[in-house]
Amino acid sequence: MNLIVLSALDTFSRDSGMEHLRRHHRDAITLRYDFGEGNRLVRDVAGSAATEHAEAALEHPCIGCATKYEILPTIQRLAPADS
Repeated sequence: MNLIVLSALDTFSRDSGMEHLRRHHRDAITLRYDFGEGNRLVRDVAGSAATEHAEAALEHPCIGCATKYEILPTIQRLAPADS
C-alpha cells in the first residue's frame, strides 16, 4: 500500500497538492482530514479505495487525538490484509 502524507495549513495549497498526487499516483489511497466546528474531524477517502465522507467526534480537536483515534485506525482498516 502506498501512503503519502500531505500536510498544509492553507487548504488551497493542500487541495492543489492532493489533486496533483491523485493524477500522478493513481494507485495510492488519499485521505483528507479537516477539523470541523466543535470537536468534529471530517474524513474524505479517495483514490484507489472506495470513496468515503464521514465525521468523527473527538474529545478535543488536537492532532494527537486525531491521529490516535481516527487517522491510524482508518489507515489500518484500508490497508490490504497481507500488509
